[in-house]
Amino acid sequence: MVTASDDRSLKFWQFPDEKQHAKEAVRPLFSCFGHTSRVMCAIIIEYGGRIFVISGGEDSYICVWSQAGDMLFKRRQQLGASIWRLGFDSDSCTVYTTGSTGNLASYNLHNVLMDKQTELTRLMPKISVTEFFKQIKYLDCSSSSIIGLSSKNRLFYTTQSTWTTNSIDVWKLVEIDISPYKITSLTASDGIAAICGYRRVTLLRYNAETDHFEKLYDNGTILEGLIKSFHFLNQHKYLISDEFGNSRLLSLETSTNSMQIEGSFRISNGREPWITAALLVASKYLLLSTRNGHVMLYTPQNESESHLYELKDTLKSLHGNMGSNTFKLLNSDDHSAHILSVGHEPIIKVLRICLINSKLSILRRECVPLAWVEASPRLDVLIGFNDNHLVAWSRQNDVLLQLECGGGHRCWDYQLTGNQLNIIYIKQKQVYCHTQPLYNDSPEHLLSSTSQSRWHKRSCNIMALIHPKDDRPLYMLSAGDDNTIKINQFCGDSPMQIAELHTHISSVRHLALYPITEDIDWLIFSVGGRSQLCINRLNLNGPIISELCSHIIRTNTNSVDARLMAIQVLRKTATNGSFSLYLASADGKVRLLRWHLENPSEIHVEHLIDVERCPLQLQLDNANNLLLITTTNGMLYGFDLSLRLKQFQHQLHTAGINSLRAVVDDNFVHVLSGGDDENLKYTKIKLTDMSTKLIAEFPHLHNAQINALTPLFVCQNELSAYTCSDDKQIFKVNLSTRKCTRIGFTCISDIKGMLLSDNNTNMYIYGSGLHVLSLDKTDC
Repeated sequence: MVTASDDRSLKFWQFPDEKQHAKEAVRPLFSCFGHTSRVMCAIIIEYGGRIFVISGGEDSYICVWSQAGDMLFKRRQQLGASIWRLGFDSDSCTVYTTGSTGNLASYNLHNVLMDKQTELTRLMPKISVTEFFKQIKYLDCSSSSIIGLSSKNRLFYTTQSTWTTNSIDVWKLVEIDISPYKITSLTASDGIAAICGYRRVTLLRYNAETDHFEKLYDNGTILEGLIKSFHFLNQHKYLISDEFGNSRLLSLETSTNSMQIEGSFRISNGREPWITAALLVASKYLLLSTRNGHVMLYTPQNESESHLYELKDTLKSLHGNMGSNTFKLLNSDDHSAHILSVGHEPIIKVLRICLINSKLSILRRECVPLAWVEASPRLDVLIGFNDNHLVAWSRQNDVLLQLECGGGHRCWDYQLTGNQLNIIYIKQKQVYCHTQPLYNDSPEHLLSSTSQSRWHKRSCNIMALIHPKDDRPLYMLSAGDDNTIKINQFCGDSPMQIAELHTHISSVRHLALYPITEDIDWLIFSVGGRSQLCINRLNLNGPIISELCSHIIRTNTNSVDARLMAIQVLRKTATNGSFSLYLASADGKVRLLRWHLENPSEIHVEHLIDVERCPLQLQLDNANNLLLITTTNGMLYGFDLSLRLKQFQHQLHTAGINSLRAVVDDNFVHVLSGGDDENLKYTKIKLTDMSTKLIAEFPHLHNAQINALTPLFVCQNELSAYTCSDDKQIFKVNLSTRKCTRIGFTCISDIKGMLLSDNNTNMYIYGSGLHVLSLDKTDC
């Protein structure tokens, strides 16, 4: 017997023998620790005549254990969401997992259970005992050829077709006539190998058909010091830099095997000024990162002196103090270019180069489950390191490869051809090659019709919809306790995630959208824990997401970082970039802030009030100069938009008001509210004297707290709304006739809210999941 516990362990137990006394206790054998969070499930399986145990936990990992308690395999399986249940199919040797996001994921364990986890080849050079490889690189993708630099300054090469399990005599010496010098750097791309040393560069081309190398370039000195980096910008243009920061942009003339200097510049003096990553954009914009952490943009000074490059802009310490590892061009047009940058941190960043004024800016960030990222061979595939493991990760498929190779300080390289991923690395002076399919061979016939949900790993607190007026599909923005804002685009009836925002350091409680230019450009205002306000920009043409600013809203420097509960946004004029922001915080404060789009890094507090209880909901009516506030003690407040005049105060519920909807009609504000007292109330506020009158209440409609109300709408000339609570019942409430009709139930737990589409044909219920319902036309 195996038990799983909140203490993150599995415990193995032994039952007494049937022949022994029946009262003899079950005896514990040992405990196994491998999960970093609560273990939610475990199953015992038999495969190949052996017994195994598979466990799943809140850390989103599955672990495979032997009968003796040894951990054989560990893999992140549910995109970071908690794993709730496990199943195993012995015919296909596939484990199935279900998680908190509703996904069904599978993984083939045949290689794990049959001790065939790694296809590892050790490439043993038949050279002297004192000589070993220091650097290795893949030469090209087509021939799977590898070139290596030994400790005695010799070059060797090999091809994968000659390998066996322990390949001994597979290395061949590169025999080519070059002037001898100490080689310190080896780089290769598209069959061309670049070797560098003190003031010297040599280019060699490998011909796979003849299995020989030819010398492309080896003529004299180029730089002043020891060359520390060589970067292939394309097949004929290269960028080199030395230990002093001297850099040259080179162009190879293949017909004459001569090298032309197309550009030169010197990186400012400082610690380790050589280049770690480089990218040439639109033939003249040179983006590079230096070993001291800075990202720089260089362009030619002018048309007449195109060989002289000047520094246009700098982003300091973009990925800390070690610089970017690689750049990848995402897209570009006549005005701008977007570049993916990765480095020694678990965050990837998207940069923007303005091709008009040559300015650099950070558009957005995204957290990834890697300690640091080294490469991005494809847009959806990242390769990096976690401790001493090399990891390949995908947004859609999670962890693709986890290889224990000794850590990122080892010399390594990769080759991705189709679905085949090859990794070479040096460990203990030996060269190893790991080969495996990029995607696991699990049965797809059951899952092919089910798209993997990338919903929030924890509860979703708020959701908003954008209804484009043209033929573009619906956009959905959501935020929750997993600290992320997700942007989805509906394809038919299913949402497809197109971007994530990782600007919050704690849970996101509320967000508000405001259009800058009609139907195209939107501002995203979001608030949450640690008193944080974040403002981002979404352009639907792309779409393109930009991070504008992040602010910590405090009364003073010594005040507590109270959670921000809600936000409402008001623009002063249609052509003005000035916005009024109304923020409610958990310490009872409601603030009026002034923010300008032209100067996003500054924010000013204009006024502050204290309602002495935690405010839960805000709703403003600009036309009638009214801001509605609900609190945890059931109060409904009405203030003018300057927050200086209290219009009314009414004890509406006996407990917190979790949901509030209001609409103005015929000199009255119609207010529908639901709260922790399981009561639904309909109230009218007369605009002339701000008097409040309770029109109707529905105390027995739900038997749990009411958290979700749709906006009020008119159906057949009657004011109506939909309501839902933690009892999962969905009602349509006719406020004109007081008639309540139950239209169904939802499967969503921990419900936080509900929305309607523009034409009231679809209903969206969110919380610990998303439920989309199609409404009957008779229900409007």
